[in-house]
Amino acid sequence: MRVQRRMRSRGFLETTEPDGRTTWWPIVFHPDLLALTPGATARRATWAGAGAFLIEPDLLVLPSGRRSRRPPGTLVDAPRLNADDLRARTARFGSLRRRIVLDAPAAVGAPVVGVLWVLVAGGGIGAFVAATILAALVAVWASAIGGSDPS
Repeated sequence: MRVQRRMRSRGFLETTEPDGRTTWWPIVFHPDLLALTPGATARRATWAGAGAFLIEPDLLVLPSGRRSRRPPGTLVDAPRLNADDLRARTARFGSLRRRIVLDAPAAVGAPVVGVLWVLVAGGGIGAFVAATILAALVAVWASAIGGSDPS
């Protein structure tokens, strides 16, 4: 599932627990997720010592946050794709360029962080540039790790 809330789009894995309740896990986007169909079986796994999901047959999905009952926002159901559509969408949505373009708006506030850094810690143009670049990189990284969904 993809959940759209305001300007943020995030991918979620909807799971049914053994006791029958539905839980939602925010996940890190991977182009192979576009091929998932409703009813695919997922089981808990570990990757590098952290929790993950293994979805049939060999797709490893990493959670990007805590599970919830139902995320706020508009639910957008996953499309059912044939092989040709999947290849085309993977090429389009799986590129690093598209990921950066969609995650970059989070970096808009980076110059403000740079100015605040110079006002509080002192420094000149070099400190401003370094703080701005660092804040922009952290913002883009946080969006990507936060589970943004470019599809």
